[in-house]
Amino acid sequence: MKKVCIIFLLFFGLFSCYEKEQLPNPPNNLIPRNKFVLIMEELMLIEHQSQVEFPNFQEFYPTLDTSAFVLMKKYQTTIKDFEKSFDYYSFDPSQMKEIYNDVLENMTKKLNQSNLNNKKLH
Repeated sequence: MKKVCIIFLLFFGLFSCYEKEQLPNPPNNLIPRNKFVLIMEELMLIEHQSQVEFPNFQEFYPTLDTSAFVLMKKYQTTIKDFEKSFDYYSFDPSQMKEIYNDVLENMTKKLNQSNLNNKKLH
């Protein structure tokens, strides 16, 4: 009986393990990670500003959409390429977490620098 339990546990253990899905091939026109971080950072700021100015989604969405288009033009890319890059980077949650951490770190540095500059003015 003990052997049956051990065999069952080994069998269950072997088949409960699954192979991690392989990262898909990068899309054509994949936005490089460092550029993607900068775009994400600016998109978050645009979204925040739009929500502050227009609390109603129907009001802020057109502004956000237009601003995103202008932002993509600034970085010489398209919304479609951004979406494909987002999907690619999102496939690996740890990589996406690192991207968000980089965005947060960049924004924190800018905020600290802004606070420092404001203190110098006063």
